[in-house]
Amino acid sequence: MMTSPSTPPARLGTFPFGELLLPVVQQDPGPKDVFVLGAYAGVVLAQWRDADGRTVFRTLPVAREPCPLWNGDGAAAIVGRIPIPPEAGSLAPAEGRFNGATGRALDDLFLGPLGLDRSRAWLCTLVPYFFPALDRARAIEERYLPAARRLGLPAPALPPVPYHLTDAARREAILDELRRSRAATMVTLGDQPAAVVRQALRPALESGSPTSAPRATPTGDTIASASTTSSSRSCPSPTQGRQPASASTRRPGPRGTRHEWGGIRRRGRIVRKKLDDLVLRGRLRMKSGQHGRCYVGVEKK
Repeated sequence: MMTSPSTPPARLGTFPFGELLLPVVQQDPGPKDVFVLGAYAGVVLAQWRDADGRTVFRTLPVAREPCPLWNGDGAAAIVGRIPIPPEAGSLAPAEGRFNGATGRALDDLFLGPLGLDRSRAWLCTLVPYFFPALDRARAIEERYLPAARRLGLPAPALPPVPYHLTDAARREAILDELRRSRAATMVTLGDQPAAVVRQALRPALESGSPTSAPRATPTGDTIASASTTSSSRSCPSPTQGRQPASASTRRPGPRGTRHEWGGIRRRGRIVRKKLDDLVLRGRLRMKSGQHGRCYVGVEKK
């Protein structure tokens, strides 16, 4: 089930084993060199073994990440402070590649090449709280809930997937963080943050109007504009020069974001038709596998 909007509700919920689900926000509010915008908050994942040592859940979400776009540091300490009765087994940090993958990519591929570290970056996400994907929510229901009922463990209450990643209030909050960061560079991680900047935040960034004068976007949502003063570093227009720090290098097409998936589906049908034509001509051989059909080249005799 999906919900909208993505503005954090008054009560976010609880994780399996009882940790509170709270918004993940920037900890250091001082001025920064770069403003990083990701899609949604991550989570601390744990491997859960039962009392007999059998693995019940390899990547169980058990706590919110300590900062936006967390890089996995301190996972063992976070998981170690979660109380678990002996009859429920034990918790250990999930394999290293699962915790903080997005944050490590940010450090290695973006901040490092820019000559920056996390102390000089303001980190933000479109959705500032964790929500489980549908398959993970189903796995929690199937694996954790029966043990929770049997052993008296805390029942989880996690928010569903939001229908929209942002609404007008959330975009205004992001702009407020951008103004407070006084960053001269913005990094967007992925297509979704880039689309929000292009469609909703970019008009405010380019207007250069005072923060006390909100500006209405073409969609009708009222958002506050970015602050620009002579004593602070102004945020450059996304159209000025090349943006090597942006995680999304795709230019906006004429179709717009709403029709991108439709275009991908149409292109997929065209590719499949061409492949099927090659099968009919004897150039390829089609095989059915676990993940659908695949095409194998036919060796010339």
